[in-house]
Amino acid sequence: MGHGHPYMKKKMLEQLDKAHLLNICAHNAGWGPFGEMMCMRFGYDKVTTASSGTESGDVACKIARKPPRVGSSYHGLGMGIWGLMDRSTQRSSYGLDGTSVLNFNPTTNKALEYLDLEGMRACLEEHHETVAAVIMECLHGTSRSSEDEIRYARGVYDLCKKYGVLFIADEVRQGAGQTGKLLSFYHCGEDMKPDIVTMGKSIMGGWYPQTFILGTKDVMSLVGPNACGYTFSRTPPALVAATSALEVIDNENLLERATQIREKWRAIGSS
Repeated sequence: MGHGHPYMKKKMLEQLDKAHLLNICAHNAGWGPFGEMMCMRFGYDKVTTASSGTESGDVACKIARKPPRVGSSYHGLGMGIWGLMDRSTQRSSYGLDGTSVLNFNPTTNKALEYLDLEGMRACLEEHHETVAAVIMECLHGTSRSSEDEIRYARGVYDLCKKYGVLFIADEVRQGAGQTGKLLSFYHCGEDMKPDIVTMGKSIMGGWYPQTFILGTKDVMSLVGPNACGYTFSRTPPALVAATSALEVIDNENLLERATQIREKWRAIGSS
């Protein structure tokens, strides 16, 4: 939605004149209505917050307990989730080669590469009883075609359903209309519903560092009191930023406009 959107600027300045930062020691009366709005909008039972994409991935993995993931996605560089990234000597030098979060098949030691559905199939077929969840960015926008990415994401999701493994969709980078749909996994079919979804960055319109983690009641009930609290989570400016960003997406028909632009580029590419 661009830099310094006037509607978001107006809403944020109005909020800053009322209340700026309230840390988690104080109660924000707007959190309840906001949380209800987010759950209704995205079709989930519960929502919690974090301050960055890294933290949202960490929260999702904490909830799911022991998730492996797909290579080539980016979830952040926190200690709890660095093991989800593609292998690097830096990770080893920091002593972060744990066994709870992996991005490779423990049997073959082969990385679970993005678009390699057979590799994921073999891993889950053998190890599903000890796998809590798979976390991935459904669409990257960097592959040969979006169709390949959609088929892969849907294939991994179906494997998770088959083997009783939780599926976590990381929508921090590609959510909030970045792919022409509000969430990127919407491209994979109306019946695809991840157990946990993380979102941030674009859903804040660039005005505040905040992320949201949504999930079903059965999954989110694992979050105990104060288990996932962050100092500046769910502050008044954060809730206003997310609310006004969604309002801009709706009021300015940004998803429809993105679809129109996509079709124009396809026409240019095929001419």
